[in-house]
Amino acid sequence: WGSPGGGVLGAWAGRAGGGAGVAFGTRDLLRLARDADERRGVLQTAALSMLITLGFMVAIIVRPTPRVATVGFAVMVVAFFITHFLWLPRITRRRVDAELLEDPVGAAAMHRVRQRQRVWGFAMGMLMGGGAVAASWFL
Repeated sequence: WGSPGGGVLGAWAGRAGGGAGVAFGTRDLLRLARDADERRGVLQTAALSMLITLGFMVAIIVRPTPRVATVGFAVMVVAFFITHFLWLPRITRRRVDAELLEDPVGAAAMHRVRQRQRVWGFAMGMLMGGGAVAASWFL
């Protein structure tokens, strides 16, 4: 990397952006949660997401090399995919089913929008983060 200071600054900026995304997503999911189990699961997912990003940040601060950034980013992508596309839907499944029973058309439309937002958010995060990691090989 151009300088260890630049890598540390990039790590903190990425951590701040990731933290903001987790905070806003968690806030909405907690607002929609219908019971304590769902709230607990949402908070656990948020805590795990924060730990994942913190682990990535620590790794590139301790050893700011393109190889560590690439491997760390790949691990982070897989972990986020598992938590947000496999684990979180299981946590919210009962609420989603209840919403679909209460208002089949409106709830289905809302869930399609949320799914698109989740996919776009994930894709944009991966493109921007992946771009930064790729650039680290050339800077």
